[in-house]
Amino acid sequence: MGFLFDARRCNGCRACAVACKEQHNTPDGIWLRRVKEIPDQMVWFSQSCNHCEKPACFAVCPIKAYTISRMD
Repeated sequence: MGFLFDARRCNGCRACAVACKEQHNTPDGIWLRRVKEIPDQMVWFSQSCNHCEKPACFAVCPIKAYTISRMD
């Protein structure tokens, strides 16, 4: 399984990072998914471990910047 992220669609809302944190119940200060702005370009990059079978980050993205590709 692979995750495809379209940075042109991402608006930096960080809903994916919050959903991931809640799904995995990680302690304060620990983020498995990070969303970063690329300086001077108004582009966001969402980075994660990409290991979840049913990722909460994918489900909550309001603009569907993610797609999942199964490699069976």
